Amino acid sequence: MFSSLWLDEWATYLIGSQGLARIDTLAKLYITDQRFISFTGWLGTQLLGVNEFGLRLYSLLAGGWCLFVIYQLGRRWFGARAALLSAVMFPCLHAVYQQAANARAYMLGLSFFLSLLWCVELWLERRRWYWLVLGAAGSYFMVHAHLLQALGLGLAGLRVLWAVRPWTHWWAVLLMTLPGLAEAIYQVVNRPLANLVHAAQPTPIDFLNALFPQPAAGLLLLVL
Repeated sequence: MFSSLWLDEWATYLIGSQGLARIDTLAKLYITDQRFISFTGWLGTQLLGVNEFGLRLYSLLAGGWCLFVIYQLGRRWFGARAALLSAVMFPCLHAVYQQAANARAYMLGLSFFLSLLWCVELWLERRRWYWLVLGAAGSYFMVHAHLLQALGLGLAGLRVLWAVRPWTHWWAVLLMTLPGLAEAIYQVVNRPLANLVHAAQPTPIDFLNALFPQPAAGLLLLVL
């Protein structure tokens, strides 16, 4: 938490260092719209001072929230024992423990994605309107944190449609995913295409390695 800032973390610091009045203007100059991320980084520095820990505080808190939600989802889907194993494996993943200590958008975006899934589960269980509203907010902020997380909207939608077949609750899927879809369209339209595409295209092997990183695969085999 106290290591020096790496390149992209400097963007979070620089955008938020000019104060609230400048966040909106400066965030639009970066690769993706970083207003919310920069605001949370700025807020952390107001609480703990302008240092590495203050800038990264929101990622650490988001990682803790992810751990809690993963346990809740695992208990609902597979039982308490599987939920505990999932909670143990989650912080052992390299992408998790690396990004949970970074002043970047990834951990915060993941926390909103998992919150969306949890809101879906709670809505399916209790049918309360406020879970739909909270799920819609989660879909918006997860895409706002990182455009690629728009793919997660499909998972939330499939979960609703699978649970309530025939598709009598399509309106719930629309309500929860529409804000995220709108934000994704906004980013694609308003961001330069060069900012959304990496210069080096990954190979199919790179894709498989990303899905099943070696430490995670080894740990999964050990758990099984």
